[in-house]
Amino acid sequence: MLHIIFTFPYYFDSCSFKNFLQKKDKVLLIQDGVFIGNFENPTYKRFGYFLSKKDIMIFAIKEDVKKRRLRISSEILQISYRGFVKLTEENEKYFVW
Repeated sequence: MLHIIFTFPYYFDSCSFKNFLQKKDKVLLIQDGVFIGNFENPTYKRFGYFLSKKDIMIFAIKEDVKKRRLRISSEILQISYRGFVKLTEENEKYFVW
């Protein structure tokens, strides 16, 4: 399943997210969701550690990261909007947070 996170870390329900997430799922950070990928953000420290234990791949939209002038973790693969389309095609199910 593909989990698409588009909200600021402060509005993101990480507890529900953790309960919903399954091993091998993929996470895409888009729009303001890319702030979660900022390794200086306390949310990323909890979020990144949890995802690494579940073998979850994390993606972020490159254009959104650049637009917000963020430095995100090297563990997050930056992709274009074209990559986003491909990612959604590869996953039958998705959930938007």
